[in-house]
Amino acid sequence: MNSRIPTQASFFYSGNWIKEMDYVLLTTLIEMRNGLGRDDGAFPNFMIRLCVKLLNRRFGCELTCSDVNTRLMVLKQRYETFKKLVATHGVRWEHADNIVVAPEGVWRGVLMLNPFAGAYYHRDEPHFNELATIYGYYDVKVEAATEVITISDNTELIVITDTVEPNAPVRGRVKQLDVDLDEVNSPSPGAACRVRRKLFQVEPVNLDMDHLSSSKSPSRVIPAKKLTGSSPKGSSGASCSPLPTSRKTAP
Repeated sequence: MNSRIPTQASFFYSGNWIKEMDYVLLTTLIEMRNGLGRDDGAFPNFMIRLCVKLLNRRFGCELTCSDVNTRLMVLKQRYETFKKLVATHGVRWEHADNIVVAPEGVWRGVLMLNPFAGAYYHRDEPHFNELATIYGYYDVKVEAATEVITISDNTELIVITDTVEPNAPVRGRVKQLDVDLDEVNSPSPGAACRVRRKLFQVEPVNLDMDHLSSSKSPSRVIPAKKLTGSSPKGSSGASCSPLPTSRKTAP
């Protein structure tokens, strides 16, 4: 370990500012922000003024709103520096031991790019949880949800047709269609692109459409069966019984 690198306190604290003041400032801001339902890293002026009064009363100092705002800028720099450090290739953060482990060659490269990273040469960030609660809001990256479509290896029999005619062609093989991939998940596909799944085995039915149309087919008369002894006039209401003797006509 390089003993020429200063301690963490020499990077973080100067003047009357001490470690305990950082903790009080961060936890107070988190509590007030949660009470207001805020979830970003911006703090209104009235919150800063309340923190100034609290710090001055508890630690007997004479801070101003400018002092607190400057301190918040330093705390944000600490958070961003530590995050970038532990994300560097070859650097490992040992949470249990509160140290950052890396080969000396890696440390030399890191310190050349950012000398402030030397603050974490001897130990990790003591207020990382509080800093992540406040400034971690900016780490959230919102991406569009990706829908995964699983294609089965089994061939499924699908009827693809533009008509409702029962004898539509049946295709049992995969065919590449010239469609726009952006329109695959369209909620309202056109009527000319209907896809009907053949869920059951249906026997083909031959329908003669010419015979189903009454306007084009000639009328068919089915002769009625002639009954023995019936009246020669189908609409006659007379009885089929023989006339009585008294009503027979004289020869």
